[in-house]
Amino acid sequence: EIGEASGAGGVALSAAGALSRLHAERLAKNVPLSASELYNPALTPSSVLGRFLESWPSIFVLCYKETCDAHRHSGAADGRRVWWQSIQPRVVVFDGAEVD
Repeated sequence: EIGEASGAGGVALSAAGALSRLHAERLAKNVPLSASELYNPALTPSSVLGRFLESWPSIFVLCYKETCDAHRHSGAADGRRVWWQSIQPRVVVFDGAEVD
């Protein structure tokens, strides 16, 4: 749900509302609305989110077991990778199965 409280379009009242709005405005088509094991090819260095990620010194990923592989430097067994080469050295993966 989007509230009417602030100017241009309002403020999202929930995370789901915020993501729905980003999807509707085609700003974050690469952000899943729920957890997914599917690789999303829209996350690229030239996308809005990709350019934003390029500015971060570190990216911390909390994942669980086999879902972590696509975030690691070696990539998933099927070749999937979430992060591109210039970002990968800054990605720190925390596997919930190992941290617990």
